[in-house]
Amino acid sequence: MQHFNKILINRKHLQHNIKYIKTNFPEYKLGVVLKSNAYGHGLTTVAPLFDQETPDYLIVFDFAELEELLKLDLKTPLMQIGYISPGQLTYLQKHYNLNTREIHICVWNLKHLKSLKSLIKNIKIHIFVDTGMHREGLSMKKLPTLLKYMKQNNINLTGVCSHLSDADNTEDQSYTKYQYKNFMSVQNIIKKFNYNPTLVHINASAGMLLAPQFTQSNLVRLGGLSYGIPPIPNNLLEKSFKPILSLQSKIVQIKKLEPSTFIGYNKTVKTTKPTKIALLPIGYNDGVPRELSNTGFVKLKSRLAPIIGRISMNITTVDITHIKSVKPGMSATIIEDSNSSEISVINIAQKINKIPDQILVGINSKLKRVLK
Repeated sequence: MQHFNKILINRKHLQHNIKYIKTNFPEYKLGVVLKSNAYGHGLTTVAPLFDQETPDYLIVFDFAELEELLKLDLKTPLMQIGYISPGQLTYLQKHYNLNTREIHICVWNLKHLKSLKSLIKNIKIHIFVDTGMHREGLSMKKLPTLLKYMKQNNINLTGVCSHLSDADNTEDQSYTKYQYKNFMSVQNIIKKFNYNPTLVHINASAGMLLAPQFTQSNLVRLGGLSYGIPPIPNNLLEKSFKPILSLQSKIVQIKKLEPSTFIGYNKTVKTTKPTKIALLPIGYNDGVPRELSNTGFVKLKSRLAPIIGRISMNITTVDITHIKSVKPGMSATIIEDSNSSEISVINIAQKINKIPDQILVGINSKLKRVLK
């Protein structure tokens, strides 16, 4: 079946990113984060590719993602860092042989742990501690009570983790220092209960890259960096990592318009000269940001074509007056897998005042994913 719109996944760029991280940050075990449909790249498409690059863990946030990975024939241990309920864990124990799969889960408080107690005999347990983000996780004050319960019930502890809230702030690292200090206190409390967790993780991509002097982790949870997207705009980082996703469509119609012709919804643009436009059957339903209306570009025949008029739910129109020999059926690139491109996800995000992750996870999950 022909697909007018598709996501291309660059296998070589993915391999490059993982190899670069392994080479330059050998002190870490690597956990590739696949939450939110693998940051919009397609969970079941890219998980096997990452699995082939032998990271130490594949990490998801919610139960549905964990089950999707369990359905795949993957070698890498799996970790869910989001909340998992007793009912969900009961379902997994019933439908999957977890004795043959290494599964890690995070507990967020004592009540959560107690609810899972009878279900975790073949599950690796991590304690998620709130060190200052004040989102998910166990408060530091309640950590001793939870550890006492674990000791009394002979529950093994595999890992301890937290999350940094301001690690991408290169101008002021004071809060990151504060969280690292709290995380050290957490580890000291754990040692007092004679636990020695083998996995300690607070760093994501930003913490690993931007605050290495504070490192207190032996596992890094790699989010956007695995996909070639640095946590901050930075020329050196953008050259070191390669985005793995491009978004393409195909021209389905070409029109010649007279001067003084309005294009699209709300008459946001009127032609001032004879203009030739191309219609792409892709819009904000598919993940093309509406904010690119009259400001963004697509690439046709290695040339940039301005988006002209409002981006619709399913249609984007581009000005091709300056590009010769454009025909229906030709491919148009909306997002290019190069950080130096005008239409890289990084540059698009900067143009419309968003972060790259917002754009990536906004891509319609039903679009065809193709390896290249």
